[in-house]
Amino acid sequence: MLVAEIGITEATTTEVARVLNASFTARQTIGVVIEATRLGTKKAIDAAADAEAVIWAASVVNWPS
Repeated sequence: MLVAEIGITEATTTEVARVLNASFTARQTIGVVIEATRLGTKKAIDAAADAEAVIWAASVVNWPS
């Protein structure tokens, strides 16, 4: 996979590997935040007393970007 990216993503396999590693790390970081947001929203929905509270809990979710 790294060899196929040479000349497209970066000029050498080392540079390609650095780009892929940075992308992987960024996705892990955002994944943790997304999962925490998802679980917090699920908890709020589960605790909602009625449909209106469920709609409110779902509408105030602040998904990371």
